[in-house]
Amino acid sequence: MVLPVALVGFAQGQTTTETFNFTGGVQSWTVPQCVDNITISVSGGQGGGLAGGNGAVITGTIDVSGGDIITVDVGAAGGNGPGSGGYGGGGTGQPSGFAWPSGGGGGATTFSIGGNLMIVAGGGGGTGGGDSFDPGGVGGCANGSTGFTTFGFGGAGGTTTTGGTGGSPWMGLGAGGGFGENGTANQGGAGGIDLVFGNAPGGGGGG
Repeated sequence: MVLPVALVGFAQGQTTTETFNFTGGVQSWTVPQCVDNITISVSGGQGGGLAGGNGAVITGTIDVSGGDIITVDVGAAGGNGPGSGGYGGGGTGQPSGFAWPSGGGGGATTFSIGGNLMIVAGGGGGTGGGDSFDPGGVGGCANGSTGFTTFGFGGAGGTTTTGGTGGSPWMGLGAGGGFGENGTANQGGAGGIDLVFGNAPGGGGGG
């Protein structure tokens, strides 16, 4: 199991570990005196559904000083169906005419020191709906790949600075809507749905 945020501080041969799980709000921790570096592991939320993509996992060691204020905002995993985007910018999933909704994207987790944003661990994409259950994309790549789909066209992957464009339904149908939303730099787009057949809606993008 990957912990959402784990911090290990080192001071004079002793270690202290702090773990932050999802709460739906910003959490803070003050670096103890005599600690001059911390080892961190930060992960984004997993996409919803049976094959939701894993969130990004970022690890490393950062120099700090005693008294530094560290803040973390842990992203949540995506759920299923409308309104299912995970806290932290996950795009929402969609319903299905055959009772197989698509999954929402996982939310991003952010890590800051002294008010300066240091790390954003992106969330994973949600599972496609219908009877295809196409897997959601994995967070953490500098340039995301096009979403996999059995029907229709998957959404384009985002980059480190921009969101990906939404996909279109099977054969371009669904004139009254039905296209996936574009993502932005901080928000995964909502999955699209084929309004003619309604069988395999797309999953939401990761935050």
